[in-house]
Amino acid sequence: MQFSVDLLEKAREELAFLRAVDAKGHFYEQDVIECAIYRYERLWLPLLNATPEAAAAGLRPPLDVHWVWHVHMLSPTKYTEDVLEKFKKREETIGHSFEQGQKSAKGLWEATYPDEPFELSRREVDERSIVWKAWHTEFRYNILEAAQRQRVFFYQVSLPHYSDSKFLEEALLRYKRYLCLKQLNKETFLVPCYDIDLIWHAHQVHPMAYEKDCKEILGFVLPHDDSVNDRSEGSRLNNSYAMTTNLWKQHFSAAFAKPGAMYRGDPPNGKLFPTSEEKLRQAVSYSRFDVRIQKLEMGRVPWQEPEDAEVILSVASYRHGNKMTQEELHTQLWRVGPDSKPFVLEKELHLDLDDFQTKALEITVRTAEKKGLLCCAEHQNIAAVGDGKLQLPMEESDGVKLEAQAKLYDAKSKKFVASKVAVGVSASCKLVKAGETREATLGILPGTFYDTVMPETVESMWGPVPMKKLPDGEENKCKAVVHR
Repeated sequence: MQFSVDLLEKAREELAFLRAVDAKGHFYEQDVIECAIYRYERLWLPLLNATPEAAAAGLRPPLDVHWVWHVHMLSPTKYTEDVLEKFKKREETIGHSFEQGQKSAKGLWEATYPDEPFELSRREVDERSIVWKAWHTEFRYNILEAAQRQRVFFYQVSLPHYSDSKFLEEALLRYKRYLCLKQLNKETFLVPCYDIDLIWHAHQVHPMAYEKDCKEILGFVLPHDDSVNDRSEGSRLNNSYAMTTNLWKQHFSAAFAKPGAMYRGDPPNGKLFPTSEEKLRQAVSYSRFDVRIQKLEMGRVPWQEPEDAEVILSVASYRHGNKMTQEELHTQLWRVGPDSKPFVLEKELHLDLDDFQTKALEITVRTAEKKGLLCCAEHQNIAAVGDGKLQLPMEESDGVKLEAQAKLYDAKSKKFVASKVAVGVSASCKLVKAGETREATLGILPGTFYDTVMPETVESMWGPVPMKKLPDGEENKCKAVVHR
């Protein structure tokens, strides 16, 4: 099966064009679309029609006009009726390299319409509303509704694998199979997956090539109806998808559904956690504090025989419950044993800390190293306080009390176990400097999957990802994970 244009190249251009439109954001707003339709029908098409055909073929319109023109061409039969017949001229293929040809189009536009900007800002759309709101389109196809439907298409095909050469080559093969299936089932409404739909769109926006190729392959111009969007059970879309799946399996002995080419749900606008420049700034800003550990006491640690031990104090940084760094601050000897006395910090500690991450004291008690002529024994852990239990106050404060219980080392299980050995800390914190910023790399800390039941009716629980309808009374058992 041969086509009049290189559909792999045109699919890449289609993705680049849709990405440029999506980046504007306001091109999806109703009044912006209505203004663009006015500029398309009343200004651009007459200008193109009055330009010699050889010169017109290389012209590229303003992006807002290009967007509604593109949407119009995705209804090939209506496009033919509205544009090609109305202007009595068969335009040459329009590509989507919208930078190419735009400079010459801009000059021609400004010479013809000196009071109408070539590129229109959002503010200028509002300023000109008295003109375009009083105007009514003569096109029979409702471009406004179609543009609002097409706004979600780029989200479906925006993931990186859609630009992968192998993925696109397979998509082109599946598009050919889709046309073969249509050739055999001319009266059946077939539903494409999104990889096929991308190639189909890239074909349609070259109307002359599309018409020629469709008539040679099918004997007629294949219509494209994007108004069928009801996915509920028993709907036309749902039933047609099931029919397409069965026919595909019968004719090609392959699955129709393709990973990465299926419906992703509506775009997550407003459904995911919102962010802003201010929130990002806060995420990488920090304040510095002078933290003083004025007092630290630990209850008597039972040990089988009197022995010298080291009490090592460290400060650890935590992020979302995960230890990121640990720095040793102070080491002090302590005599442990059956009749040992409680541990008391021998001097006040001064710490220069920032609040970029949570800070906590960590305490490790271990036997002191024994040295002699014949031996050099390794340290033996005795007790510890960690896991962020002694979290330091990263705000102006005086006389803060921190409490925790130490874990003791159990020689039999070779693990630390909970105990009633109390640890108390008195600390104060003074702000030194606020609002500092630093370079930061934003990343994701992977979570752990767990079994859960996801409510189908509470969308905020699962976000924009579509969920299949389950039979009444059946729980949606699945695995979930939270990444930070």
